[in-house]
Amino acid sequence: MIKKTDLKVDEQLYMLLTVLDNLKEGVNVVDENGKLIYVNKASACYAKSDVKDMIGEDIKKFYPKAALLQLLKTRQSQNDVKVIHDDGRIYIVNAVPLIINGQFKGGVATFRDITEIERLSQKLE
Repeated sequence: MIKKTDLKVDEQLYMLLTVLDNLKEGVNVVDENGKLIYVNKASACYAKSDVKDMIGEDIKKFYPKAALLQLLKTRQSQNDVKVIHDDGRIYIVNAVPLIINGQFKGGVATFRDITEIERLSQKLE
């Protein structure tokens, strides 16, 4: 476990961003208006885009059925939501509110592509 005093804030941020960017799961963070403020490499890959092209854009542009859209309406977590995109890809998504100093500031979602798992499961049935 890392103690707060072991690393400087900028080192902690760099470490966290390195971890997030190297996850196989997609990660999106939106502000309270649905604008993307963080996207990891996996999410950009799923969206067939580049991270730099996604930041500042409305999440609906890349993920029109995003669980984060429901979270922005309800401010409630969305757990293990199955989302089927227009291209037929199937994702399992978890989204949680982003609360900073007691104020709602947007949301964070993690997701993974389960298309192949779903197809194999259907074949087995």
